[in-house]
Amino acid sequence: RDEAENLIGYIKVAYDATRRKLSEETLIESEADFRAVFHLAGTGKALPDLRTGRLLRVNQKLCDITGYSGEELLAMTIQELTRPEDREQDFAVYKRMLRGEGEYETERRYARNDGSEIWVYINVVALRDERGNPIRATASVIDITGRKQVEEKLKEALAREREARGEAERANRSKDEFIALVSHELRSPLNAILGWAVALRRARDD
Repeated sequence: RDEAENLIGYIKVAYDATRRKLSEETLIESEADFRAVFHLAGTGKALPDLRTGRLLRVNQKLCDITGYSGEELLAMTIQELTRPEDREQDFAVYKRMLRGEGEYETERRYARNDGSEIWVYINVVALRDERGNPIRATASVIDITGRKQVEEKLKEALAREREARGEAERANRSKDEFIALVSHELRSPLNAILGWAVALRRARDD
């Protein structure tokens, strides 16, 4: 503008934003792919904050496994799903991940919303910031209650089989001991009878 504020021209500044736009589009596509994989996964998925244990994101499969709604899970920590006697172990694992461990897997019991207990397999991988510090994690959860029940039945069957085998072995030992005892009890008087019979045959008629 001139001294009287009349418009007399303009300056136009342009810069190449192609790379930024491509990066934004790639990021949007990656986020869309992540959301699809996360929510359509056949396993329970959760993103817990490593510092607090609070669940930041969950999928429907995890809701089905635990019996809680998505809103209820997002108001909880991952430790609240774990049975009280297992929580100390959970905290120990999270502390190790904060110190640098990148991944862990375990099997443990979860408390469902209806009060029942289920066995789950958990795999947790730490997500890090640009400086390599763990900030949150991605957790995969699989319901293995059916497998655990089969394992328990197999253990019970093996225990019964071992008990039956022990009973059979004890019965065999008792039988052997009885036969040995009867053999001894018969052999002792028969030896005496045989000895006297021989002596009587050799003696005189009187």
